Amino acid sequence: MPIIKEEVLNELYSELDKLKIDKEKLQAGFVDLKLKSNQEKKANRRNIIILIIAIIILVFLSIFLYSKHSNAQSVLETKEQKIVTLLNRINSEPKSSVLKSAVINPDVIYTIQLGVFEKLDLDISTKENFSFKEIENKNKRIYQLGVFSSYTTATLFKEEIKKIGLDDAFIVPYNKESNRIDIKKALVLSNEEFYIKE
Repeated sequence: MPIIKEEVLNELYSELDKLKIDKEKLQAGFVDLKLKSNQEKKANRRNIIILIIAIIILVFLSIFLYSKHSNAQSVLETKEQKIVTLLNRINSEPKSSVLKSAVINPDVIYTIQLGVFEKLDLDISTKENFSFKEIENKNKRIYQLGVFSSYTTATLFKEEIKKIGLDDAFIVPYNKESNRIDIKKALVLSNEEFYIKE
């Protein structure tokens, strides 16, 4: 009988060794799972931080772009108001000393281009204001003001317009056929070559 006990005991030791090996495998697997879980948590945290940073950047970018758009819209509206004010002032004083330089059939005529606008549409007929001109060009409108026989007078008027904030105003010359011409050619026609810079 003691032999049977020894066999059973050996079997029990063998089973115990197997259980120890299984236990070590389970512990190693648990450690691996724990490491993978920690790595996934870190990756998730990193992704969440990146997502939050991206959202913050998008919010700031949206605010910045909205601000820029609002400022640009405000500047455009201010310029449009200044043009309307200027035209109203000129309409109320049609015999302005600056506009007295308008002449009939000169070789060259200078006018001041106030700007090119997409949304501004002034309802002023040329009968109401002989020195105001509106030109449609694609989806935009070009507004010009004044009829001057000399570059000098046109320049004085342009400077007055710039004083009220229309900084983009510039002189545009036309020949007697009402075709737009080069400024140098216009200066020759109006005998003001001294303005030509070489």
